[in-house]
Amino acid sequence: MEWLAGLNALRFFAIILVVVYHLFRDILPGGFIAVEIFFAISGFLIFSKLITEYETRDKIQIWKYLKRRLTRIYPSLFACIAFTILLSYFLHPDLIVGMPLDALAAGTFSTNIIELLQGGAYEETFTPNLFEQTWFLGLEIQLCVIAPFAVLLFSNLARKRKYAVRALGIGLLACAMLSGVLMALYGGAFGQADRAYFAPDTHLMAFFLGGAYAVFNFMMPRTPRTPKAAPAIGLILSLTTITILASKVNYSDAVSFYFVMPFTSFLTIVMLACIIKLQRNRHSRRKKSRLLQMADYIGSLSFGIYLFHWPLYLVLPHMLPESSPECLAPLLCIALSILLTILVKRIFAPSMRRAKDIILPKTSSENFKHQVLIWSSRALVLLAISVPCAFLLYRAPEESSITQQLNTAKIEESQIATAPDYISYRSLFSETERIVTREFELATDSTSNVVERPYLAALNPDSAKVLVIGDSVTLGAKDEIEHTIELSYVDARESRGIESASRLLSEYSTQGRLPDVIVISLATNERTMSDAIFEGILNAGGSDKKYIFVTGYAGPQQPRETQNAAIKHFAETHDNVFVADWWTVSHADWSLMYADHIHLNPQGRAVYADLLKSVIDRSVR
Repeated sequence: MEWLAGLNALRFFAIILVVVYHLFRDILPGGFIAVEIFFAISGFLIFSKLITEYETRDKIQIWKYLKRRLTRIYPSLFACIAFTILLSYFLHPDLIVGMPLDALAAGTFSTNIIELLQGGAYEETFTPNLFEQTWFLGLEIQLCVIAPFAVLLFSNLARKRKYAVRALGIGLLACAMLSGVLMALYGGAFGQADRAYFAPDTHLMAFFLGGAYAVFNFMMPRTPRTPKAAPAIGLILSLTTITILASKVNYSDAVSFYFVMPFTSFLTIVMLACIIKLQRNRHSRRKKSRLLQMADYIGSLSFGIYLFHWPLYLVLPHMLPESSPECLAPLLCIALSILLTILVKRIFAPSMRRAKDIILPKTSSENFKHQVLIWSSRALVLLAISVPCAFLLYRAPEESSITQQLNTAKIEESQIATAPDYISYRSLFSETERIVTREFELATDSTSNVVERPYLAALNPDSAKVLVIGDSVTLGAKDEIEHTIELSYVDARESRGIESASRLLSEYSTQGRLPDVIVISLATNERTMSDAIFEGILNAGGSDKKYIFVTGYAGPQQPRETQNAAIKHFAETHDNVFVADWWTVSHADWSLMYADHIHLNPQGRAVYADLLKSVIDRSVR
């Protein structure tokens, strides 16, 4: 297979889209489609090498093929895993909660499968998966394992050798089309975006399209005649189209799975054809401009940049001062990712040629001893890194400090609620509270020098004047809310979504336990919100109530701007709906939250409760 100068430049373009998508999601909300470029390039290169090997040797050495792939991948992957474990532990112990499974999944190329089995929800552990970016690597290795068997299968099925390659190409096209249909069904029709994005059966299209083009390129080594400017125009138009699509679509959009990702795969094949045509039109195939040389070199670093940028972006905000500008963390992330990738490439990724020199040396004995010394030192470095990482993973806590606090609060609440004395006297306390409240109100009306009202607790919804329905963020602040807002009652549960609000309000309404003021704080876990959902909440609770909707903040990796905009738009069109803009408060001050940038520390709970109280006071004027 001939050397192609533009493939690394194409990787350079793809890694820009992916990194910008992760670090500046507002700019490229659809940058995730760039992974189709990587898959298509991998399919083209892998099947090209496999077909060439089979045609020249009449067999495929699968073990050597897999060893070559793993030898190229594992040094950078190992360095990324070790670096992430050490940095996370010394930065905050909560970051390594659940990391043993995540690191094992990353090292065994099964992150995408584990994410599917776990649902990919941050609420499971309250800590981010610092190896989540390795889902792509796991899926690619799974496809690479399939590739040689596919070549052997179609070669053995064909009766004559000349039909084998043709049968392989047709089979790859059929598999690509079937995978595209499955992606459209799961991601578009069924709305299961994660299932369509992570699973091997639904994400085969780009890889097999690249393989099918490799077959076509093998069968027709001479490209068709075209105008000289056509390949360059096609390449520029394809790059521009992908960039425009990446700036318009979102991960949750059905059109992404119906059209955008399959179309991106097709455009990648067009770009591969243009690159091959441009190179074959040049008299000097290896003569490259400086710009192409730079893109080629950075493209060769794309794999390492992809691995390192994700954990760096998650942990860098914890390392920088609170007064740092928002753009500092992403820029440092890019610079450090490139630097670490270069270091790994120079230190931990020796070429296969040097490995063969160690096993079968062709040089003098002195050079052999020098090589042995180099490899021994590398082995000692790897051992010095592996041992502490393994120890830290072995000692990793099973629960984060946030989870422990929430679990302790739930246990205490359940113990109190089921105690015989509490059940026996709850109704007596409630009745006594009504009497005391009434007497105090009469005393306040008749006494002019009484300025403040003492705190009065709502022991249950029957005596509440404010009902707060929330998720785990509200659950953590339950005590602070009920002590700050007079006669308030908090009904909060972990992982609760907005769809549960109408059902809960209907139950309270049926029992005649709905107060005049209702707070809905359920935007943390939601990806989509609409006026229909909000109207359902108002219909369930009654149009005569006052509603306060709390905007959500789910950390820098879980944008909620679209959902919050829907809340604010709905409030503008309804006189009895008000907004408590928690997003603005929390986004500007991460010191109010724990390490996950979601759940509230003691200071954050006080600020959260004061925000709700101020909006409630404004709504009842």
